[in-house]
Amino acid sequence: MLNLAQQSDDPITIAVLENRSGKFAELGTSKWQASHLAVEEINQNGGILGREIEIIDPDPQSDVNRYRQLVTDILEHEDPDAIWAGSPPRKERLSVR
Repeated sequence: MLNLAQQSDDPITIAVLENRSGKFAELGTSKWQASHLAVEEINQNGGILGREIEIIDPDPQSDVNRYRQLVTDILEHEDPDAIWAGSPPRKERLSVR
């Protein structure tokens, strides 16, 4: 829950990690597009509590290792307010563990 006493004019940063290339691009591209359309609509209507949303959206390229590195880099260097991330099929996730 947002603490109204800590409101800021800074944008809300959301990392969107959806595959737009590689073997999972068919699933990820439409989710990536929907995320952008939703953020665009929210921003056109004044944002969230007056704050615009900015998106960080590198392409994991359907590569589990790249996905893991992108998440680590984003958390360490970008300090997002939220991460929206797709999930590879179960057999691909098992290889991450």
